[in-house]
Amino acid sequence: MIKIEDILKKAIDYASAKSDYCDIRAITTSSETSAKTTKEESNSSAATFGIGIRVLKDGAYAYTSCQNTDLKELKAAIDKASKIAALMGKKTKTKASQKTYKAITDTKKTKIKKDPFEIPAEQKHILLKDIIRYAAQKEIAFASARISASKARKQFANTEGSFITTETTKTILALSAVAKRGQKQTMNYDVYAKPQGFETLEKLNLEQFANNIAKKAISFLDAVKPPHGKMDVIMSPQVAGTLVHEVFGHAAEADWIANGRSLLKDKLNQRIGTGIMTIYDDGSMDGGWGTIYYDDEGIPAKKTILLDKGILIQYMHSRQTAEKLGMELTGNARAQDYTHRIIPRMTNTCLAPGTHTIEEMISMVKKGILVDKYTTALEDPAGGSFELKTLGGNIIENGELKEPIERTTLSSSSFIDTFMNISAISKHMNLMSTGSCGKGHEDWVSVGNPAPSVLAGNIIVGGN
Repeated sequence: MIKIEDILKKAIDYASAKSDYCDIRAITTSSETSAKTTKEESNSSAATFGIGIRVLKDGAYAYTSCQNTDLKELKAAIDKASKIAALMGKKTKTKASQKTYKAITDTKKTKIKKDPFEIPAEQKHILLKDIIRYAAQKEIAFASARISASKARKQFANTEGSFITTETTKTILALSAVAKRGQKQTMNYDVYAKPQGFETLEKLNLEQFANNIAKKAISFLDAVKPPHGKMDVIMSPQVAGTLVHEVFGHAAEADWIANGRSLLKDKLNQRIGTGIMTIYDDGSMDGGWGTIYYDDEGIPAKKTILLDKGILIQYMHSRQTAEKLGMELTGNARAQDYTHRIIPRMTNTCLAPGTHTIEEMISMVKKGILVDKYTTALEDPAGGSFELKTLGGNIIENGELKEPIERTTLSSSSFIDTFMNISAISKHMNLMSTGSCGKGHEDWVSVGNPAPSVLAGNIIVGGN
């Protein structure tokens, strides 16, 4: 039987004569989920395979894809993409071009001890049953837990001579709990997830994990409405990481810079935050949810400092945007799957830790709030405004934590104004950050948002 590696190499050899540049991505994915609630349990699984082909010819890109490894079909798809690109190249006034890179041959794979796909569903449900039991405290009306596993194998080849294989495995445990008292209902949730095997769940204190979630949900039953108006806000690592990702990260993706759709397009080498702020994107981070080893253009992932002590110094690039803007490659070109376009995307976008303890930060606030988790976020990369909806937290008065608050909305007309009003960043940084991020309503990729806690002033606080 012919190996897929050999087929891809033959297809690339064929594409060399049909294009100015071509890359091919063969992607195999699989996923499994075991779920349990206080009432029922379920199992599900899914698998996909496909090959994405991208051709650059006569100053234009074209994409095609297929679902099998038949060489004739791959050659036909390459011909189709080549013809489309040539036709588009004749019509477009702005010719596309891209950075070149050296040929790489490499294989990278997540190191796991226990493959989650080899763990029987019965064993997973025993674990889920224990979690539900630990969460079943007084006033907890309903609980839901799930264990999910995913695996993605990518084989990349291009006409520069690269052939790269990567395989990532991820394991997730999620729990939500609903508390009820009379007619009032509140909820809380948490996720424990790492790019590891099933062994990561065996290290977790399940009882403590479930108890913390349930107790927090119950505490929300006594929550008061948050104060309204502009005030100081201490954001937990999860909320601070989401803020950085949503408002800064998207605005620093270079396709939006090149298209004039970002507030940061004319801000390079300018101050947009206080001197205690450093933000970087790192697709090579060990254990990061957005770690990719190589991007979808065969460029090695790396740590790229974007904001250096408040000064914007770099954007996140694909080959095309790096060439267009005359900047370095950063390894940020990513695609949702073999059917989607390759564009600049975040990986693990991190706010560097500061020098304060959380206790010191609380003592600095005369009137404000502390917020715990985010639920949804809206951002405008072009205008700079944002809205974060949060779950859980406390009122702060005269440097002390007071009554709990349940749901809150944080907003500002300019994230630059928010960044310029950050006065303290905590020493502790939460490295376990998981997310799936889209661009518009598609182009979903896995990302991480590791961050410390942040104290920001002049935030508009409202109810939810």
